Amino acid sequence: AEAYGPPKHEVFDLTFPSLRGLNRPLTLIHITDFHFGLFFGRNELEKLVDRVNAIEGDALFITGDVFHSASSPVEMAGPIIRKLRDRPLGNFVIFGNHDFYAGEERSLETFKAGNLTRLRNQWVSVRHEGITLRLGGVDDPLESWMFGKDVPEFTKFLNASPKNPGVRMLLSHRLGI
Repeated sequence: AEAYGPPKHEVFDLTFPSLRGLNRPLTLIHITDFHFGLFFGRNELEKLVDRVNAIEGDALFITGDVFHSASSPVEMAGPIIRKLRDRPLGNFVIFGNHDFYAGEERSLETFKAGNLTRLRNQWVSVRHEGITLRLGGVDDPLESWMFGKDVPEFTKFLNASPKNPGVRMLLSHRLGI
């Protein structure tokens, strides 16, 4: 029922000692679960992109269920998603279970067309003003359960993260395997 209402815009201020030295706070934008093709059509997705673009942010994280099912018009979303502003640290996406239901290749091609970087069971490091952010992304665990594919266990995945100074952030559609 919440999907038919306006998106929630919440702001959280977090402090990390390892991020001392920044000239200004980082703004990280997180969106998730818009289920394009069921709850969201073209007009709603365009409004969401406009709303996200109005936020001055350093990075964008999309944590899954961008699409809903195999009948979702996935390819129609690419040109709209491409309108997302490029962010200094990047625009990242994680697959949710419904992105797999919509078709992994279809979803991936649309994300690429939208200039989103998919984090799939991997860690990347981004630098900003001498500070390092370690971003880890894992596919939705339900995809593994549904289709018999492996996803990393969170504990092993966290233990495999870079140990160098910086802040680690784990991006996932849901927690728990």
